[in-house]
Amino acid sequence: MCGAKIHSMNLKTGRSRFIWWSGVRCLGSLLSLMLLACTSTPQRHAPDVILSTAVHRVVPCLEPDTGPVQIERNKDLIVLVHGCNSSIAKFKNLAEVFQARDQQAVCFTYDDRDSLVSVAQDLQTALAALEPQLGSGKITVIGHSQGGLIARHATAKQANFSPKVSELITISAPFAGIRSARDCGIVPLHIFTFGITVGVCQIIAGRKWTEIHNRSPFVLTPPVLAPAVKRHLAVLTDETQACRKRGTNNRCLEQDYVFSLQEQALNYINEARVQSKVVRAGHAQIVGEEGVVPVALIRLLEAEHILNRVRSASNAKIEADLARIYRHSRRAPTAISGNF
Repeated sequence: MCGAKIHSMNLKTGRSRFIWWSGVRCLGSLLSLMLLACTSTPQRHAPDVILSTAVHRVVPCLEPDTGPVQIERNKDLIVLVHGCNSSIAKFKNLAEVFQARDQQAVCFTYDDRDSLVSVAQDLQTALAALEPQLGSGKITVIGHSQGGLIARHATAKQANFSPKVSELITISAPFAGIRSARDCGIVPLHIFTFGITVGVCQIIAGRKWTEIHNRSPFVLTPPVLAPAVKRHLAVLTDETQACRKRGTNNRCLEQDYVFSLQEQALNYINEARVQSKVVRAGHAQIVGEEGVVPVALIRLLEAEHILNRVRSASNAKIEADLARIYRHSRRAPTAISGNF
């Protein structure tokens, strides 16, 4: 229509002015509509970016367990810290459970014969490197056994740095010192044996030998949690009569007892953010391994809102998924039953 009016400008002079202005108005209307269309287009928010990042000692829990980790921005992150005489494989299945519940997890790896203070500093450095890459995502650290000791010190308040960890979960951690290492803390014994006991402690425990007995400053001086830590959930395991492997006639071939409840006793001073839960389970059973589903821990993590619940699946489906993840070749010491 605008073109027809402009074309008719060669007619009478009086009408040509009117038609000319009409053409200008039409052209202006078209421009306005184009501008309106541009400004009214809804903004598309970029999806949360999955970053491939290399952080010292932080590796994927699942295969492959080397190289950079894949982290989804603006999504909470679980950092798993294994214990002594263990490896990433100990938490591989648990990481897969988190993944199946739409949660992301990475593993922190270290030499379990290193100094606990040194490893805790490495973990703290790793947490500091991960934090800015998560955006609005929060970090939860879960440490088992010796990994719990390391995790607690890594999430402590420091003079020049405080990690922004939302929650700390420790499992079967010997906060009161390891009873079998108590001789390593007796100085007169070292003098009497002309240093032989020092050499024995170093051979058995490595560079951490001065930190694991009940007289060490590492044990006697509990750290102050960083301000960002909302809660320290300490899972204490009652490992009495726990069996890791049974033979014929239900005879126990390998015990699953490592630390007593006394060795796992918490020694915080005036710390209201600490909660403790006692679970009757073996030291290895509590975190699971090939053929053993950690039912007690999974239920506890669900109840404490650490692990997402599966609401749309039946109990049978959930049990089947867990059996697949843990490649359930034998019945776990705790039956896989009840409501998840």
